[in-house]
Amino acid sequence: MISKIISKTKFEKEENCFEVELENTIFRPQGGGQPGDQGKLIKKDNSDQEFLIVNTFKKDNKIIHILKTDKQDSLNINDEVELIVNTDLKDELAKLHSAEHILFQSIKRIDEDAVVEKVNIHAQESSLFVKSPNLNIDKIIEAEKLANNIISENRNINIHEITKEEVPNYKLLRIKLEKIKDDKIRVVEIENFDQSACCGSHVKNTSEIGFLVISKINFIGKGTYEIRYKLNDLSLLFDLANTSRKARSILNVDSDQIIANITNLKTANENFKEKIRELSKLVNIEIKKEKLNNELNFWYAVFPGINKRDFIQKINEIEENNCIVCFINHDEIENKTSIAIRIINPASETDASQILNTVTESFNGKGGGNNLLAQGNIEIEKGESLDQVFKFIKQIL
Repeated sequence: MISKIISKTKFEKEENCFEVELENTIFRPQGGGQPGDQGKLIKKDNSDQEFLIVNTFKKDNKIIHILKTDKQDSLNINDEVELIVNTDLKDELAKLHSAEHILFQSIKRIDEDAVVEKVNIHAQESSLFVKSPNLNIDKIIEAEKLANNIISENRNINIHEITKEEVPNYKLLRIKLEKIKDDKIRVVEIENFDQSACCGSHVKNTSEIGFLVISKINFIGKGTYEIRYKLNDLSLLFDLANTSRKARSILNVDSDQIIANITNLKTANENFKEKIRELSKLVNIEIKKEKLNNELNFWYAVFPGINKRDFIQKINEIEENNCIVCFINHDEIENKTSIAIRIINPASETDASQILNTVTESFNGKGGGNNLLAQGNIEIEKGESLDQVFKFIKQIL
């Protein structure tokens, strides 16, 4: 397609990029969780210079093309240009977007309370975030099976426009009217299965999609799951199958018993760890005390992975004015090291959170708190002594 440059401005969000508006375009802007079209722009003069278009989006009701180049002065307003869309990427995103509609509707059929919160369509791996108080992994896996059944039925995908006044006539339409500014609404309809307001690109028939496989399920919290998926990835299917085969071999059970055995092992492991923690409480821990040059008393000790409640109780049992207490809780089973710092009636302006921040920066950790009590986690290299942490704290006090 031949077009002409109307405007050109610097794109502030990324180096060596600028925004270009064209007289007309074949590039589709981003929307509905799908990135904008990519491709290239060729200057139609003797130079035939090429410029990469890395994204396309709408701004003030105009379609903006993001060009990445360090030769911005080579393009000027009124220059005639040729537009070439990366059709391979566009087609792949269309398949992924149609698959997302089918996958979510499949989840919705199994869990009617499911609500889609966010969609990210990407060529390598796409994801959708779904929220429901009743959603679980079993339902998501069941939805994956239903989605592939729908895809295999070669259903037509039709796109048409309706007005806002017509919306009540579409009882099954998935739509957020408050987010739609235009009077016309673009509806993507998967034959006898799903209707959704959408501005993204889609295939014409589900047969173009191939097959869908869920690559990862992350529980975000508060009833929300991130569901990642790929299309036509045989290597991923083989990896998942091999994992199942190896688990079956290690556990020496039939395939339908793998989950039950893993669940039992996990429960037994949790019980074992809890017993270890209970026994750890009976260990006589030596709490050391030193007077520092600034006249502060420094109390410190290492606990063998006791539970968090007991650990904090230990640090709160110290009662002495003008002192700093630093306790470390090292869980060898979980390979986790937590730290708590408490300041008791300081004569100086010593701040527990500032000390903790300095420690976590030096020992690759994180944490928080206030001037009197701060807690966090740190990382200790294998073979290194925890005494180095106490030595470090004494040096900075």
